[in-house]
Amino acid sequence: EGLEAEDDLRQPPPAPSSRPPRQAAARGGYGGGKIGPPAGFQIGEHHPRRKDYDDYLEIKNKCQSGAKDPGGGKDEPLLTFKPPPEGGSKPNAGNGGRGPGYTWTQTPSEVVVTVQVTPLHGRGDVVCEIRPDEITLELAAKGGQKALGVFHKAALWGRVKAEESVWLLSGGESLTITLTKLEAKWWRCVTDMAGHPKIDSTLCRGPDLLSDYEGEAEKELRHFFAKQLSRPL
Repeated sequence: EGLEAEDDLRQPPPAPSSRPPRQAAARGGYGGGKIGPPAGFQIGEHHPRRKDYDDYLEIKNKCQSGAKDPGGGKDEPLLTFKPPPEGGSKPNAGNGGRGPGYTWTQTPSEVVVTVQVTPLHGRGDVVCEIRPDEITLELAAKGGQKALGVFHKAALWGRVKAEESVWLLSGGESLTITLTKLEAKWWRCVTDMAGHPKIDSTLCRGPDLLSDYEGEAEKELRHFFAKQLSRPL
């Protein structure tokens, strides 16, 4: 038995394995697995979130290259996806603006246009046609107010659901038009025609409480704001 034990000690060590050493599992993306997609993650060129992914990669590369912050030297949060200013006027409190003969406000899902009228105006004095991509609004002369052509086959900034868009005469003081957007996004104006000023939609802000909305409206708004990475609620 002693000889067998001695023979065992003289056996050559096992040959090293040709297999590469096992690597530790890769941690998730940028930030040591805390921020970003998993390591090696790829996203298709036509994926609906491709732009968000490209923005993330741009921020990641700037941070890893030693830049003090991704905001071009400005004092901004480290991971702020802030779109560049578009130009135009600052939105009013309702995220809208003013045009010739009307004011307007908006949410991500609707645009509301308000036009001042007189108590003498009735439904027969209003011509309002809403189509998916254009609008016409004309008021007859009444009570000392001249005939007013607010919109005439004006191309809308975005497409709308015409069957869900309505107009209403309210108390003989104003006429309101509610346009239901086909896609949840901020508009810069009601129409891009000459004389209708644009706002800077990057300055628009959403509702404080999404609980003000229910059902499909809440789902749509949550999806919308999930994409607005630089626009706090």
